[in-house]
Amino acid sequence: MDRILLVDDNPAIRDLLRALLESWNYAAFTAATLAEARHAVLTDGPFKVVICDFDMPDGNGLQFLDWLRWERGDHGPFLLISGSTDFDGDHASDFSFLAKPFRMEDLGRRLEELTAGKPQAR
Repeated sequence: MDRILLVDDNPAIRDLLRALLESWNYAAFTAATLAEARHAVLTDGPFKVVICDFDMPDGNGLQFLDWLRWERGDHGPFLLISGSTDFDGDHASDFSFLAKPFRMEDLGRRLEELTAGKPQAR
């Protein structure tokens, strides 16, 4: 069973997505802050995919991605999700992006691509 780290500060979204991931037979680990996410990586990692919201109370998802890549040497699949007007979705090819709100089918399709190691759809 693939393990996924879900990082989102909104408890309703986090709980909904965790339940959805588990219904798709993923082992879902959750974090409400970047500090919790770093702790999860250190204690429960590695994860097959990281799903991270852009706007977080203690930073943003790109800062967490940088920490994973440069401090941890983790180059696994990373899916940034955001409804923020501060993030336009224009990004490097180092991660995948889904704009909120998104359809659950789109999330499922993106996770299948990421867990199978297929090219990331834009």
